[in-house]
Amino acid sequence: MMANPPTKESTRPTPPADDPTRVVIKFLDSVDIPDLDRDDYALDKLGGGQPGSLVRRFPALILRRMLTSVSASLLEEMVRKATSMDSTYHAPNLRNYFFTVVPEEVAPRELAQELATCSHVQTAYVDYPAEDPVVNPANDEYSPLQGYLDPAPGGVDAEYAWQFDGGDGAGQRLIDVERGWIFDHEDLCAKGAKKLFGEIRELSRTHGTSVLGVICAVDNDLGIVGIAPNVTRVDGVSYHKTTKFNAIMFAISQLEFGDVLLLECQADLPVPTGSINGPVEGLDAEFDAIRLATALGIAVVEAAGNGNGVANSIDLDTWVNQDGKRILHRDNTNADFRDSGAIMVAASSSAAPHTRIAYSTSGMRIDCYAWGENIQTCHGDTSWLLYTGSFGGTSGASAIVAGAALVVQGLAEAQLGFRCHPRQLRAILSDPANGTKAAPTEASHIGVMPNLRTIIDSVLQIAPDVYMRDHVGDSGDPHAGAVSSSPDIILLQAQIPNPQSAFGEGSGTENNAALGDTAKFGQPNYIYVRVRNRGPSPASATTATVFWSPVATLVTPDLWTLVGSVTIPNVPSENVLTVSDVLTWPQAQIPAGGHYCFVGLIGSPGDPAPAPADFLNWDN
Repeated sequence: MMANPPTKESTRPTPPADDPTRVVIKFLDSVDIPDLDRDDYALDKLGGGQPGSLVRRFPALILRRMLTSVSASLLEEMVRKATSMDSTYHAPNLRNYFFTVVPEEVAPRELAQELATCSHVQTAYVDYPAEDPVVNPANDEYSPLQGYLDPAPGGVDAEYAWQFDGGDGAGQRLIDVERGWIFDHEDLCAKGAKKLFGEIRELSRTHGTSVLGVICAVDNDLGIVGIAPNVTRVDGVSYHKTTKFNAIMFAISQLEFGDVLLLECQADLPVPTGSINGPVEGLDAEFDAIRLATALGIAVVEAAGNGNGVANSIDLDTWVNQDGKRILHRDNTNADFRDSGAIMVAASSSAAPHTRIAYSTSGMRIDCYAWGENIQTCHGDTSWLLYTGSFGGTSGASAIVAGAALVVQGLAEAQLGFRCHPRQLRAILSDPANGTKAAPTEASHIGVMPNLRTIIDSVLQIAPDVYMRDHVGDSGDPHAGAVSSSPDIILLQAQIPNPQSAFGEGSGTENNAALGDTAKFGQPNYIYVRVRNRGPSPASATTATVFWSPVATLVTPDLWTLVGSVTIPNVPSENVLTVSDVLTWPQAQIPAGGHYCFVGLIGSPGDPAPAPADFLNWDN
């Protein structure tokens, strides 16, 4: 097959037959390699200025073009669009990536090193097969507990996001790149997901099914609920029996600005002792594909990799590629660092405070972390187990962060009218101010776990903000004015038929602080509460709770007696004065006629009310 083939390496296991070891060759951008009517390129038939030395040394070497999933004309259009959208994007010649399948008797690294010395070759490296980046025992009993949905510091607080339009992923699209799924799982079949490209690897069906369960399992009274259960479209692209680069490029061709591309794959990267699993962008072709995606405005979520799956992992700050460069060490002083724009995700413990899973990749290039163990989700073997409580690894963590990304994009589009650019989305999700930091004892860098509540309230600022006025001029901000002259708690001796018309927006009574009666003894009295919402989204299920107190200069909580609560189904945004239905103060609870003080607490699921105990702390 080859003249003087290098000796076989003994440090690598034999790869499975369906996933061979490849040597990837990137010819210089200026080298023109014409299209042929076949996929196989013999070096001595290529022409187009190919180096004669390469032909002489390896006359029987067969190369295959890596990019077969996207036509030359479509690629040209994608690159044109990317360069117009991102001025920092400089497109390499992506059609000049080739690979050769390495025979078992040949040493891949030595072959790559020899090919890299040819003058027309930009780089050559080994692409070893790598397993799915997951730890997933198949014999664990299903559990309905999904702690990763819970509020911080335990989870990402998806439950909070569901209260807002778009917070369930509605209107968004995801493509998951890996090797297998069961799309007709009972908790996924309603999505109508499809395999758009590639072949299914049967052993990987469980992995992909678990990933999609975390992200978008539907709310159907069965099993679990995904982080973004109403995502509009989700599909799979498989890299089985092709290359990850080819699969990623096809996925990019199917997506638009603001969509999410999830890379549930890892690369076997060289280390001094052999190799270990890390992020796919450690390989040149995959990096170039990811960079094209982010230049096109596609948000890419990338698993950081699971090391050896036991205890050893890569520190990206110290890892060097075959050229001796620290390309994944994010540091302003590191000239070798290259940024794909992807959101890179590490794996943590499920319990807070969160620590890195021992085999998870770490380093300053990591943007986010999420649970890498004990993840309750769908299971791929529907013949005996529909659900599992033991999904994990950087696969599980990446699925959680991808779900959070879909939620943020859904919220931004529904509430603000636009979707975030990939770098903007990465900045939001990875900002320590917007997420849960790792445990103080965690020495490695794994980023933060996104906190959707903080992102909604502080970044997107789309949460409702309901309030009752302390005085007529109160706009909801902290103030030094009167705190006991509210016009918004109205006591009457008789019910009225239409409180909104009588006291609400447009009634002419909006700023009248003298609407109420004194309490009448010997009968029920009736209370109406007025509320404004200065937030950008409506407040649903707003609850007003009213207490009475004897007249006092300082009405402290120990003087409060509960009257009751009333729910206002919807308080519109834009400060529309909204009036509650009647809250009856029962006759038996009124000690005497005359004047009383009333205290009102107002809150909604998106803007919770304080508790009476909070007022015992004067710093609140």
